[in-house]
Amino acid sequence: MHYQSVCRVCATIFARVELLTCHSWLFVSLKDRWKKLNSDPVCFSARDERPGRFYVPRGNLAAIKLVHLYGYVTCATQMSNSWSYWGCWIPVVRYHVGVAITTSSSYRVILPLSRFIAPSGDSGLRLRKWSRIPGYSGMSSSLVLSFGDAPYYSSGETFRLWYGEDLADSTESNNAGRTCADVYGRFV
Repeated sequence: MHYQSVCRVCATIFARVELLTCHSWLFVSLKDRWKKLNSDPVCFSARDERPGRFYVPRGNLAAIKLVHLYGYVTCATQMSNSWSYWGCWIPVVRYHVGVAITTSSSYRVILPLSRFIAPSGDSGLRLRKWSRIPGYSGMSSSLVLSFGDAPYYSSGETFRLWYGEDLADSTESNNAGRTCADVYGRFV
């Protein structure tokens, strides 16, 4: 099979999970393209303005990957089965994630991109920063948040990882828990 054909097949199969790429007839792991951004776990709580923090070095950041280590959060302490890694395991937001990333100097959400945050027709979910990220839910073991076609230029700064309702300071009275992750950046 010709090199370009192999690469097209490879790219088609692995584009979604971004595990492999083709180069000179070799399959090269893209794992090396993810740079770990933390040395200690990055933990955030579901209430009381307690985001996690991590440093992003200078460069063009294409995506951030969160890999769950331990802990759970919930938006509904009254429901024993509502705990999840990145959100809340109740029907209305089961397939959403409830995390947001801001810079340390702003409360403006830079990830997930606004097109993934709940539609404006559902203002309650949008206000509280619930997002539908294709292929992910609150129970996904990892979560990739991409800047799409326009990488974010980091001048070397600290980012904050929030539970969305905590960031919005909305409906957090029945929130609880703390979850911790490793954070990876993908630079281009």
